[in-house]
Amino acid sequence: MVSASSILEPGIRPTLLPRPALSCSRVAPSLLTVEGALPPIPVARPLLPHVDALLPYLRRIDAARVYANWGPLNAELEVRLAVHCSGHVVSVSSATDGLVCALRAVLEDRPLEARRGLCLMPSWSFVASAHAAIVAGLQPAFLDVGEERWALEPGQVRDAIRAARASQEEISVAAVLVVAPFGLPVDPGPWDAFTQQTGIPVVVDAAAAFDGLSAGCSPAVVSLHATKAVGAGEGGSSPPPIPISLVASSARRISASSGPGLQRFQG
Repeated sequence: MVSASSILEPGIRPTLLPRPALSCSRVAPSLLTVEGALPPIPVARPLLPHVDALLPYLRRIDAARVYANWGPLNAELEVRLAVHCSGHVVSVSSATDGLVCALRAVLEDRPLEARRGLCLMPSWSFVASAHAAIVAGLQPAFLDVGEERWALEPGQVRDAIRAARASQEEISVAAVLVVAPFGLPVDPGPWDAFTQQTGIPVVVDAAAAFDGLSAGCSPAVVSLHATKAVGAGEGGSSPPPIPISLVASSARRISASSGPGLQRFQG
């Protein structure tokens, strides 16, 4: 793991401990040979709609002759997801693209110099989290997760920033990317307070948290990849902030960031 001090050296590589050697004496002989080996046990097997259930939608696509870039089925999907999330939803081609668009949206009103800098995120995450920050023009900086919830906590991030600034004046934190590990719920309240107190925007990587997402003032991104609880093969959705005064503006910004060049997920 990379310690909290790594925000002073964002390019640091995590130290990996050597992997223990596998002791063959502890493994059943049937697992060591191809012939007679036990069949693989799937940990998670995608369960998507059968082709017969999809045919009516494919026929609607053919009838409308809109195959990309915000067709009628895409709009219908956004409405259904918005009802589920109790807020506005913008569909994107993947959750990674959704994170990029969300980061760009929360930084849009900030001065130009504040749109560049560090994006604090947990080292316990998928590579797409760091990739999205780089595409959004930010530099990933990794922090250790808390032992209780395997996620970043606002107090921990405050302490890391305070310690870094105490030893190095020139440090610019542009955003914080909070990850919901394994879809565990992230309480938006403390993070909303963090943004209000520090002025640092927050985006929630809730890729696996379709049913664990809570409304807050920070955009969250949910994955619709085939490996997730609600899968569509590929795609993602970004529910913008819930407060009515902010949601329309945020939805427009995220939607504009996910223009035709990113080909949003189609129904």
